[in-house]
Amino acid sequence: FRDKLDSQREIAPLIIPEGAYIIDTSYLTPEEILGKILKIIRN
Repeated sequence: FRDKLDSQREIAPLIIPEGAYIIDTSYLTPEEILGKILKIIRN
């Protein structure tokens, strides 16, 4: 809900920059999140 509001505001809307990595952490453990981040960094 908050991301929707932030992305639709008139001044400085929230945007995903080109080339950004998106990691959906909704159902991941902290260890799984770290693993995904490290994989991105190593590649």
